[in-house]
Amino acid sequence: MAQVKTNATLALVVEDDPATRALEEIVLEADGFTVLTAKNGEEGIRLARECCPAVILLDLALPTASGFDVLKTLKGASDTAPIPVVLISAYANLVGDCATRGASGCVQKPFDIDELVAEVRRALESVSKQPALAMR
Repeated sequence: MAQVKTNATLALVVEDDPATRALEEIVLEADGFTVLTAKNGEEGIRLARECCPAVILLDLALPTASGFDVLKTLKGASDTAPIPVVLISAYANLVGDCATRGASGCVQKPFDIDELVAEVRRALESVSKQPALAMR
């Protein structure tokens, strides 16, 4: 896998619901991240490529493309494949499908704030153990 430099303090939230997006932003900022937000999958993919965040929180139920489609695009591109993605869904049956599709973690809505932070940290830890990803 190609070496990709990420911004170690940048998180990207891809979420169409304004209240959930704002909550995720507040939680991540409280944990020390600078947060970018996207309202749909296309915007999320563009921001991931332009800004190379350390982690992406991705809603599965997006208006123009499913979160799984966005995940497939991100994991299929060499510039975004190494970025850990935590999938977020209100549908419990979809959460079990996350790891098999390349996600680094999954959280079910409504989520517990501590659970969300722990899942993001686990995702980042798993990537930090991979020598191909250099943090800047």
